[in-house]
Amino acid sequence: MDNDFESDLKQKKKKIVRRSLLVFTSSILLVIGIIFTYSFKFGSEIVSGLCGNTIINKVEQPRNGLYEAVYFKRDCGATTGDSFHLSLIKHGSELENDRGNIFISNSEFQLIWQEPKNIVVIGGSGENFKKTSKFKGIEITYK
Repeated sequence: MDNDFESDLKQKKKKIVRRSLLVFTSSILLVIGIIFTYSFKFGSEIVSGLCGNTIINKVEQPRNGLYEAVYFKRDCGATTGDSFHLSLIKHGSELENDRGNIFISNSEFQLIWQEPKNIVVIGGSGENFKKTSKFKGIEITYK
C-alpha cells in the first residue's frame, strides 16, 4: 500500500511540475510578446526621448497663415552627428521632440517663405534624409 501511495505522490508531483513549467513558459512568452509589441509600436517615441531639438529660426506663413516653418537642429547624443530639420507646425503650437516633417539634412540650410503657399529651402547640400515637396497644400522647392 505504501508503494501505491508513493506512486500517486510521484505522479501528482510530476503534474504539478509540468503545470508550473507550462505557466512559467507561458508567462515568459507573454512578457516577451508585450515587450516586442511595445518596442514596435512605441520604439520611435523612446528613441525621440533621447534626442533634443534646438530651434534656429521660426518663420510665420505670410498673410496671417495657419502655419509656421520651424528650422531646428536635432541632437541625439554622442554617437550621432547633428542633423538639421524643417517642420511645418500650426501657428502658435509647440515643436514636438520629433524629427522634421518636411526636410532633414546633415548640413545647414536657409529657408524663405516666398508666398503663403511656397517655401524655398536653400542649401542643405549634404546628405538629405527627407525631402518633401508638398505639405498640406504648401509647395516646398529646393535650391
